[in-house]
Parts: sequence; structure tokens; C-alpha cells
Amino acid sequence: MVGCARTTASFSVLTLIFVSQVYVVICIGDLDSDDCNLDSTKPSCCGEHHCGIVRKSTLFSTCCKTTATNLWPLLVSATPRSGTNYIVYVLQELGLRVNNDYIFESGFRNWSTQPGWFNHELHTGDVGLVSWIHLFADRNYFGPGKLNGGRFKAIVHLVRDPLPSITSIAFTEPMLQRSSYRNFVARHITLHMPGPEMVNTAQVKLYLAMQFYLGWHRFLDSLHVPRFLLENITVQTVQMILRAADLPSAEPATIQNILDTAGAQNQRKHRAEVTWEELCAVNRTLTAEIWELTQGYGYNTEKKIESPCA
Repeated sequence: MVGCARTTASFSVLTLIFVSQVYVVICIGDLDSDDCNLDSTKPSCCGEHHCGIVRKSTLFSTCCKTTATNLWPLLVSATPRSGTNYIVYVLQELGLRVNNDYIFESGFRNWSTQPGWFNHELHTGDVGLVSWIHLFADRNYFGPGKLNGGRFKAIVHLVRDPLPSITSIAFTEPMLQRSSYRNFVARHITLHMPGPEMVNTAQVKLYLAMQFYLGWHRFLDSLHVPRFLLENITVQTVQMILRAADLPSAEPATIQNILDTAGAQNQRKHRAEVTWEELCAVNRTLTAEIWELTQGYGYNTEKKIESPCA
């Protein structure tokens, strides 16, 4: 597992970087021996409990005897608004046919101008996706992108700091406005609508976003796949993603040049970033659970408190 939650020999560097007005701690290391993937035969990866989790996902597992109409090397998954389009950009610049949530035929940017992009299907030769939508096996995905029974040989878990992520989910994603979006999420994680006492629309949006962030990341954790935290990735992070999917490596200088020239992707305007105090006012229990989860990832570790809610 690559991340700040575990202090094993796999960690090599701890870096604090700044990008797009957000500070993020990134732990850089190698793949952990506890990670599960296509060919894992460890009891922890092949037991019935873990296989039950795997079958809900789009991860292919030989020992869990999952079936797939097609196999692609890689899915990088997260919640929405976690830098997924940035990862798409970086991997595409390496020459990999990687698509975003709304799958398109060409496999490269400027998708709305590509002939046949309405097919929204992965094709032979595509490396895979960077997508929150396609984490779970589902016959009716939100949006047009379809897997048609396909799965991924490797899933890599991307995490963004909870406060900017929850802010952006709440105020740019249509969870409250579109029942099809909300129903898709609720098919895969526990999602409660607020009671009549919560009449403030902003609080309702935050309440849904908090559950989304917590439930999606908890499920990804339960898969035991490689995890990393990022806003702006490093050479070592990209190399880890390639290794996880058993893809050819790239020269460090090439990766560094892409990172040096890449800008922010798919930024959306929204209100100022929420605070922990605002989240506490929405739901103290959810806030405490998000705090505990993300401290395990490496956020806010300097604050030795069990919950930010006084």
C-alpha cells in the first residue's frame, strides 16, 4: 500500500507540495506486499470475505474467480473532484490510451470533436480508465461510459484532502439535483437523505458529499489495492502506477518533463473551501469518521485529537 497510513519499509520519501492553492502530503514508496491484484494467491486476498468485496468491484481476480468479457490493465479510482483529469493528462502524455469517466472512442483528449465518440466504450489496446464511476460492477452506470462486463487487472486508489474534495463534490456535482446520479451512488454505498430538520440546501449538499467521500474511500480501502495521495504527482508516483498495472516503465526525465509542463485540469468554480467546523455543524458523527479515515491516510496527523468537533 502506498500511502501515509502505514509506516513500512516501502516508504522512501515524504514530500509536502503546493499546487492550485491546496497543500497535500504525499507519501512516495513502492508497492506493498499486502496489496491484492490479478494474480494474488495470498489468503488475505483470496478468502471468501475479500472475494465478496472484489466481486462487487471491477477488479479482476483469478483466485476470486471473477468473470470478465474484456480485461484492461488499469483503473485509477477515487471520488469525483480528486484530480482524476490531471492523472488522465499525465498518463496520456506518456502515450497511454487512458480515458476519463465519459469513455470515448479515440482514447485521447478533445473527445467532443472525435468521430464516433458517442460509442463511449473501451476498445482493444486501451490501457483503462481514471474514473470514480467504474469502480463498481454495474449494468447501468451513471453517464454514457460502458464496460459491458469488462474488468481491470489492477486498481489504484487516489485520495485528495477531504476538505477541498468534499467542497467540490457538494457544490459542483449534481447529487442533490439529479436522482439518477444519487441513485447510482446509493446502489453501492450507504447514502441517507437528511431528515426534515435539515432545511439549509448547502448543508444537505454537504451531508450527501460527506457520505459519498467516506463510503467510496472505505470501499477502495477494503479492496487492498495501492493507494496514493496527490494534487501534483511525482515521478515515483507515476512509476508506481505503471508498476501496479504491469505497464512498461517510462524514463524519469520524461515523466518529470510532463509534470513540469502540466497545468491544472478541469477546475470548477465554487464557494470557499468548507471548514471542519462547518462539517461538524452538518453531522458530527460523519465528520469524526472522515477525520479518523483521513488521519489514517496522513492528513491532519499533527493534531492529536479524535475529532475536530469540540
